[in-house]
Amino acid sequence: MAAAVMNSSIPLTATAPPSSTNDVPPTEVDLTAHPTAQHLVSRCRDFFSQVEDLTPGHQLEAYLNKNYGPGNPIYEDLCNSTRQGLKEGWVANFELDGAKYRRSKILLPSAENRFFSITTVYMESEEEYSGQYHSHPYGEINCVVQIDKTAELKGMQGWQGAGWTSPGPGTHHYPEVRGGALIALFFLPAGRISYKAKPGDPQPASV
Repeated sequence: MAAAVMNSSIPLTATAPPSSTNDVPPTEVDLTAHPTAQHLVSRCRDFFSQVEDLTPGHQLEAYLNKNYGPGNPIYEDLCNSTRQGLKEGWVANFELDGAKYRRSKILLPSAENRFFSITTVYMESEEEYSGQYHSHPYGEINCVVQIDKTAELKGMQGWQGAGWTSPGPGTHHYPEVRGGALIALFFLPAGRISYKAKPGDPQPASV
């Protein structure tokens, strides 16, 4: 695969204010106001350039944990920028279930993003805690950013600390956390996510 190349210029789109209090803007982070967010997006794009032709699923998950896990420069930079963004207040600042379960959409799919979306979700619980049940029509690539070193995220292959999960196309689950706080920095091909699946529905062969 090609080596990562830092982007010197990132097209930025500020979030337009909603037209009414019931509207939700397409993104929840104004990149023009946050240099750290711009750096995070640049490093995400470096990563996308290396994985754009790979298919989410258990084989990709194993590949990412072997080649892009803790110690890899891109992984470490993604984690450090995400943690800094949490301190700055633009990462996962939209509450879904109080302070313990929050989200922020960073960017929508675009050609510059190899048509991946970028989202952060913060989850915090010592006991097992489940978020919103959802499915991944085209799969998902998820960078696990630990805030607490004991925190784990449950993917389709089981519990994962520092590293990656990658549910395959059509898979569905509850996002689950235990052991503390973490951020799921996740990338969706074409930005596709669905909340129509139900627990007990059959899983596809691509789990």
